Amino acid sequence: MSFSTFNNPVFNRVPFNAPGAPFIPVLHPNKICLSASMATYRIALAAAMTYRIALAASMANYRIALTAKAGCMVPKTIHLKDYAIGDNQPIDFTLTSWPSGQTLAKAYLTIKKNRDGATDTDALVQKEITTSAGAQGAITSTSGTAAGYFNILPADYANLVAGVAYEYDIQVINSSGALYTPIDGTITFKKDVTKKTS
Repeated sequence: MSFSTFNNPVFNRVPFNAPGAPFIPVLHPNKICLSASMATYRIALAAAMTYRIALAASMANYRIALTAKAGCMVPKTIHLKDYAIGDNQPIDFTLTSWPSGQTLAKAYLTIKKNRDGATDTDALVQKEITTSAGAQGAITSTSGTAAGYFNILPADYANLVAGVAYEYDIQVINSSGALYTPIDGTITFKKDVTKKTS
């Protein structure tokens, strides 16, 4: 691409080319050349196949000192969103600083429209896991740093709608029968693009 004012009859006169006049660029005809290699127009999409939701909460300092209920905890709030509705979705959880002398015996994941119900009959999804691995998931570590996972399966989405923020929590029971809710929040799913299931 070339620029000039000297050979153009319009601009090659005073005041355009007078001493001290500002430079005004003019494109020479037939001198614009554009080129591009089609070899670089590829869209590359990459994703690691580790679609697990990992949740972690510290069991230390979650005791409510103003009550007599030793071991009560304030849940750590974690909001989950943008997971495709209908997908197999493992949800991992980790509870650090598990109280000494206690072991994790059972855990629940519950998803509801709201927190108003007095029982779990209004649960849209509820998973119960123990140390025995099954379709619902399993507890993988019972003391120290307690951990486990829940499996959200395609059939679990029957009562869930994309775009709605549902309430969820993870409730755990220790070997003494004490009940804690270390993690809660909202979970929102989105519609997937592909509708094939097999």
